[in-house]
Amino acid sequence: MIEIGSVISARIERIEPYGLFLRSGDEDVFVTADNFTWRAGQNPVARMKPGDVVEVRVLRYNYELRTTVASLKHVHPERNPYRELSRLPPGTLLHAKVQYDNYDDGGLLVRLENDATGFIPKAKAPVGVSPGDEIDVVIFSLEVDSGDLRLEPAPR
Repeated sequence: MIEIGSVISARIERIEPYGLFLRSGDEDVFVTADNFTWRAGQNPVARMKPGDVVEVRVLRYNYELRTTVASLKHVHPERNPYRELSRLPPGTLLHAKVQYDNYDDGGLLVRLENDATGFIPKAKAPVGVSPGDEIDVVIFSLEVDSGDLRLEPAPR
């Protein structure tokens, strides 16, 4: 078994829209699509092909499937746009663009100027905004390594 947290080289076996199937020695390695890149809209996998060797960081081991789960993006934590946000003082005003409104599922998905995406829950979402609208927000909660960013409208 490969050590969790380590960076390894692995050969691409198969590329699917939902993930990469890799091989490192005798180990199967899987990278989910949400672990390709920190920045939405970028797709480093588009330049890859089966047989290419890539570096990945090992996140966990799936004992049931006997598969190592890894990440392309975690090899480069310095590219994480959420880390930049974690350095801001509480209450910092941020400018966002609404990407998706899904009030049925609970709120708004927005993109910040640094390309990080965040979520405004339905209970806090401003009324009458649509995709493409720009709004000011503040951070409510942030999990840097997973990119879980919760926002709320900026106080008026």
